[in-house]
Amino acid sequence: MTPIPRPLVLLSLLAGLASVLLVAPAAAVENVEISFPNGPFVEGDFVRATVTGTTVTDPPTIEFLGIEDGVIRYIFADGCVFTCPQLDFTEVLVLGPLAVGDYTLRIEKPNGSVAAQADFAVAEGTGLPGWSIGVTGSSVTDNDDLTLVLGRLGLCEIADPRPTRIEGSTIVVPYESIALPGCPPGEPTSLVLTARVGLLEAGLYTVEVERLDGGVPVEQVEIGGLNVADAPDEVRLLDDRFQVTVTWRDFDGNMDVGRPAPFRTDQSGLFTFFDRGNWEVTVKVLDGCGVNDRYWVFLSAATNVEYTVTVTDTETGMVEVYQNPLGVDSPAFTDTDAFATCDAG
Repeated sequence: MTPIPRPLVLLSLLAGLASVLLVAPAAAVENVEISFPNGPFVEGDFVRATVTGTTVTDPPTIEFLGIEDGVIRYIFADGCVFTCPQLDFTEVLVLGPLAVGDYTLRIEKPNGSVAAQADFAVAEGTGLPGWSIGVTGSSVTDNDDLTLVLGRLGLCEIADPRPTRIEGSTIVVPYESIALPGCPPGEPTSLVLTARVGLLEAGLYTVEVERLDGGVPVEQVEIGGLNVADAPDEVRLLDDRFQVTVTWRDFDGNMDVGRPAPFRTDQSGLFTFFDRGNWEVTVKVLDGCGVNDRYWVFLSAATNVEYTVTVTDTETGMVEVYQNPLGVDSPAFTDTDAFATCDAG
């Protein structure tokens, strides 16, 4: 029998040792304990678990595995090769708001064995924090093209909005609830609904949110009220310096003010008389100071009823008035000498 050279024996032993070290990591976690410092819990609470112990990594890597039948599973993902000092650690797991029920939090070692587990319960409570209602713009009037922004915390879900509908004095905002696959029970998701409502008549409205499941309504809750005020019967132009108002009289003797339409620029505004969707008068105030040292007023109207347009320079108090008699097809007004007040601004 031919003897094996000693160098080859040494190399073989080293290779075997390295193989054992590489495939058999040292124990990654020991002395693991779980506590719930902010318990007991009710529906809507943020469930937090404090996990302590010793580990070979700092900080430890804890990964969410899933939740099934009330068992919430996490795992320490790190092992160790060669020399691994043991370090104390404290980790806080935010399990988020959970539904009413009994739960077990299980922390597993890298090899799948249980490092620690603890039971807790979530009792009935007030539920998740309620919806908040926001609006675009600083106020809500019957002259605003209204958009609502609704938000609240969700449980591993996102909101897919559906068209808003108006039912009398109720604004119904539907959305499809879409579950996020593989979502851990950590920080809750944010549900945000942007709902275009459009123009509303002045009055008090109730806002309701309708949750759909596969297109089928499963829940409809009232989340608050919305007051839609009467819009001012004026338009402000050129950085709010010029105030424009309109009055009218028809063939039956009916008299009223012109209502501003919701679409305007800094230089021009629209007014309606009978129907807010039927624009009657367009008024423009232009800065002609660089041309003839005047502010100009242009207006046009598609009507033969009597109307009076009053334009006021709020810096000086000067007023210009433009009128159309009853029964006369309105001409266009192009007043390029309207306000000799350029120096006042």
